[in-house]
This record gives sequence, structure tokens and C-alpha cells, in this order.
Amino acid sequence: MDRRFELCQNFKSLLSFFLFIIYPKSSGRVIDGDLSLEKSFKYGNIDNETIYIQIPKMEYIYDLQKLIRQLIKDETKNLILDVRNNGGGNSNPVPKMLGDFVKEKTLLGSYIEKSGPNRKDETAPIPIHAIPSEDYHFDIQVFILMNRGGFSATSYLAGMCNNLPNFTLVGQITGGGGGGNAAFELSNGWGLAVSVSDFIDTKGETIENGVSPHIEIENSESDILNGRDLMLEKVLELLE
Repeated sequence: MDRRFELCQNFKSLLSFFLFIIYPKSSGRVIDGDLSLEKSFKYGNIDNETIYIQIPKMEYIYDLQKLIRQLIKDETKNLILDVRNNGGGNSNPVPKMLGDFVKEKTLLGSYIEKSGPNRKDETAPIPIHAIPSEDYHFDIQVFILMNRGGFSATSYLAGMCNNLPNFTLVGQITGGGGGGNAAFELSNGWGLAVSVSDFIDTKGETIENGVSPHIEIENSESDILNGRDLMLEKVLELLE
């Protein structure tokens, strides 16, 4: 009986750990009021100067851009984008969204695509730029909370923002997975996916193995079980 109780308690601890990773609880404690929902985005104000947005998937990015434009006011100085455990989606709209945060045409990185069957058969780098928006420019600090659960388009986002002067990446290295792929079905019915492209940041680094944060913070199991979020706390500390 004691053994069954111990297993039950261990399961509850593991479940609590899992649920915290997917749905960080501490963000709700520092938001002024309940988090609102727009598409898949949860958002709220930490104070009059700081906006928090949780982005669970890289989808509806044009709607995210509209939401950010609506939320930012004259008194806004900080924006926190939480992309932890975001498995990816569509990175194509990201450069346009980042156009709201640059004053001039800014290189974000480059795509490289396969051009032949050999390992080194690649195209010349195809540069990706953020073009300043005509009607919006936000000269504010942007913090991106990220961890190892961020893949694909989330790594693209982190890689594109990595060297923008007003962006700070906080947390853990992303899970990578930056290469596009081509999928094939084999004669036995199995599927095969092969990487056919890669994204290279402005320092010449591939994002395939992950994008490292500027400020590395890792939530310990103890922190998680006690409902603390050191990554978010670090950002709030920087704002003091």
C-alpha cells in the first residue's frame, strides 16, 4: 500500500512538472488581471509599461502583429513574447512583423537550399530582411522567453531576432529543427523526410541545433513544483 501511495505521489509530481512546462503558472501571478485570449494568444499587462503575450504556436502571425499594434500604447516600454514549448508553425510572416521594430532595412539572416544530390550542393545564401513598416515603429525593449521545447519556426523567430539591438533572448537554447524538408512515401508505405534548407543567422551560425539565449536561465524542478518561473522573474528584474 505504501508503495502504491509513493507511486501515486511521484506521478502527481511528474504531472505537475509537465503541466508547468506546457502552461507556466507564474505568469498569471504577475499579470494585472486575467489573461485575455485572441486566436491562440494569451496576453495581459504586467504593468502600464509592460505587455506579456504567450504564443503557443507559430500560427496567425499576421493576427499577432495586429494584436501587438493594438496593445502597444504611448506609455509602453517593454514587450515580453513567451514562446516556450512552441513546437513551430509558419515563420514566413515573421520578417514583416519585425518590420514594426526596425528603423531601416535590417538583415535577419539567410536561407540556404539544396541545389543537387551531393552534400555540398547548396544555393548561395538568400538574404532575409525586415523592412520598416510605413505606419508603425515601436522603439521598445522586446524580451523573448524560450526553452528547449521551441522548434522549427520558433527557432527561426529566435534566430531572426538574435542580433536585433532591442531584442533580448532569455531562457534556454531552443530545440532547433530549422531546416525545411521534403517528404516522400516509400514503396513499403513508410514516410521519409529529408532536410532541404537551412537558416543562417547574421553571425553565420545555423539554427538547426538551436538558438542560444543572451541570458541563460533554467527553471529547476524545485522552482517548477513551487510555482516559480525564474525566466520571467529575470526579465522583471531587468525592468526594475
